[in-house]
Amino acid sequence: MANFLLGFSCNTKRATNTFAEFYALYHGLSIWIELHSPPSQPVWIESDSPIVVNTILGKAKPSHCISPYVLHILKLLRSLPSWKISHIYREGNRAADSLANLGITTNPETMWQSPPPSIVSLLNDDINEVPQFRPTLPIEQKTHYSQVQQLPTSSPFQQQA
Repeated sequence: MANFLLGFSCNTKRATNTFAEFYALYHGLSIWIELHSPPSQPVWIESDSPIVVNTILGKAKPSHCISPYVLHILKLLRSLPSWKISHIYREGNRAADSLANLGITTNPETMWQSPPPSIVSLLNDDINEVPQFRPTLPIEQKTHYSQVQQLPTSSPFQQQA
């Protein structure tokens, strides 16, 4: 069980989701290191972005516009005594997702020493280990590419000549 340490959100303007994910990781690590200088505790990063996790672990190559952030993130991680990063589904990361959505609607960066009201119930669910289910279709209802039929080349709605 964990306590709320600090929350932040900001508007990255028209950035892509991927950029926003890397920016959040960079900014979050920067804040953590600044508040815990010199850092003495291990850090566990959970991200609902497989691109972020795989890039930080060296399993994926970052795009050229993300590369500078990745280099800075790796430099920050090297300053920690130990760290790990793992993927978590969005359903398990609802408080962070809610903070990200707050960032979309705010212009200045906002930091919270205590949780904003919109995430209190989400944090309580986490503390009480309330399960969050990921909706999926039963296997027989999933469409596979081999099952997709080719659309007809002519439409019954085309005008007759």
